[in-house]
Amino acid sequence: MVWGEAYPFFGFNESAQKDKLDIALPPPQYPEQKNLIEFIPNAASAHQFFLDRNSISFSSDEIIRYSLRIKSAQGSETTSFEGIRCLPIPERKIYAFGRPDKQWVMSKHANWAPLNLASTPSHIRYLSHSLFCADEVIKSANVLKEIMKKLDSVHAP
Repeated sequence: MVWGEAYPFFGFNESAQKDKLDIALPPPQYPEQKNLIEFIPNAASAHQFFLDRNSISFSSDEIIRYSLRIKSAQGSETTSFEGIRCLPIPERKIYAFGRPDKQWVMSKHANWAPLNLASTPSHIRYLSHSLFCADEVIKSANVLKEIMKKLDSVHAP
């Protein structure tokens, strides 16, 4: 898929993107360790990256939402609730951050940011390009089912 290529069945066009709906949804339940699936965006990273299987959703606003946990080589963890909109150009929004007491704190400055090769972290590029916004996913009639199938095949135990 070429980033920025629009698919007419998905309902996107460049001029309507600014007005695109972003449904205000509450964050999912805080991720439990047993539901985390590790993914490796790049072999050179010392960090570990996890998606919460139970948090992945796709709603009528055509945003894929998910909980992400990053564990540094030193053991510190960051948890966030984010969204990726694939078309017409991939964009990312961080809705909330996790606290140590396993509660969410909503981001006061949550804005959509375009994903580009220069400034987007490798794990987000991986999620958008290889998992969430892959052709076989966004062209599917059942986006969430395709994401789960792709996640299972890439990250099978």
